[in-house]
Amino acid sequence: GLFGPRCAPYQPPSSDDIDNQEYELSGLISRMIHRLQDIGFAPGAIEATEELLNQPDLAEWHPSLRIALQAQRSLQSPPISLEQVRGTLRNDSPANAADLASLTCEHIRDLAEQIKNGNTNDYRQYWDRNKNKQVQDRLHEEDCRDRFLSDLKPRLSRHGVEAQPEPRYASDKRADIRVSYADSQLSCNVPIEIKCNDSKDLWRGIRQQLMEKYAQDPGAEGHGIYLVFWFGFKFTRPHPEGGRRPKTPTKLQELLEQSLDNEERKRISVCIVDCTDPG
Repeated sequence: GLFGPRCAPYQPPSSDDIDNQEYELSGLISRMIHRLQDIGFAPGAIEATEELLNQPDLAEWHPSLRIALQAQRSLQSPPISLEQVRGTLRNDSPANAADLASLTCEHIRDLAEQIKNGNTNDYRQYWDRNKNKQVQDRLHEEDCRDRFLSDLKPRLSRHGVEAQPEPRYASDKRADIRVSYADSQLSCNVPIEIKCNDSKDLWRGIRQQLMEKYAQDPGAEGHGIYLVFWFGFKFTRPHPEGGRRPKTPTKLQELLEQSLDNEERKRISVCIVDCTDPG
């Protein structure tokens, strides 16, 4: 709280004219926040982070502090009961937000495999075609979401999990999908943020939207899923560092995951759905 108001998270200029003093102070604060995140299990750690988030003069650091708070809460999640473990092993209902995220990812990846390699050519439903069934362009992002959600919902409902489009989160923000589960002992949810691989927000949406706006919901415990529809190399946005476009969906996933640190990768999952038209 003493150093934070003196500087913001440092973004070095495009030239070599770097303010070393501001850079070092910003790095020190970032390391302190990460340290606070790592000791989330310690008594008073969550309260200390919440106190920092209530200080208006630290507004520039609030996104980093919110991520730290998510990690702390996940470290202090209540222990899983033996019955919950048994249910998970039976592929039954989720035991917590982490289990819900894992369950949802498994179904998303299974659907992605069916879309790419299934004998029903499901990739076709993600393309706009003319009257001669020739490809015109990829569908709008919301249409891709709706078609994918219609296949995902019945899979999740077998586990008592509900999936809904455009749920409201804090500050009236809307994620693309929220999967949720509730019973007499548990209530949790996991936000899913969706992008097509030509979206202008492709590279920043995972942090600025999913992590900073939706995964901070208490019921999500910091967990979230970043789902990208891949329509081929020519559609992909260049990477902000180096300007190269990933040539495969696997490379895209790798680059997105590299933007997360080790702790963030435990809570944020990247799923790529390959909708490439072979023709």
